[in-house]
Amino acid sequence: MKDAAILKCFRRVCYLCVLCLTFACLGGCLSSPGETSSEIHRKHMNVIKTNTLQLQDDVDAVLHLDQPTKLSDKYVR
Repeated sequence: MKDAAILKCFRRVCYLCVLCLTFACLGGCLSSPGETSSEIHRKHMNVIKTNTLQLQDDVDAVLHLDQPTKLSDKYVR
């Protein structure tokens, strides 16, 4: 009888621990304590700008626009 009560109590404690861990993992910090929404927006815009510049550099490299031209800048008539 005593073993059954201990086992029942142990199961309840285990279920409670699993429930608390589940809420802690799903909840996280529930907010971003170190950053405001404007800082997050600024960071996102910086990432988008960087990605756009990298894409532009890749396209320029494929089209050989990053190398100087061999054509003359003088008009020929």
